[in-house]
Amino acid sequence: MMEKVKPTLLLLLTLLLISGTVAAKPPKRTKMVRYHTAIRATTRVPLDFNMNVYEENTTLFITFYGQLYNADIIVTDANGRNVVEQTKQNIHDGQFLMIPQADSYPYHIEIDTPIMEVSADIVQE
Repeated sequence: MMEKVKPTLLLLLTLLLISGTVAAKPPKRTKMVRYHTAIRATTRVPLDFNMNVYEENTTLFITFYGQLYNADIIVTDANGRNVVEQTKQNIHDGQFLMIPQADSYPYHIEIDTPIMEVSADIVQE
């Protein structure tokens, strides 16, 4: 009976390893350049704000790390059209924006709050 179990287990383990390596395909890479932050006010707690950008299935995801309140967010494409325009938003850690059909690189993002201004260009790598 052990003779039948060993080949079956070996085959099962091989299939699991192959499926794990196929599923771990990294998304298309994008990067931010000319990232600029201007602090407008002094706070008791240091401001820690960052963004991560990646593209998956022609959708651009911008993930925010940190918190900003009363933020005006504007994302424009290469033609100068506003793709995203949100006013007076509270940005929380892990919150993200989605831009479907992202094919007009470079994108420019501006975030304007009472205490901080963030400006960045998103280009395809």
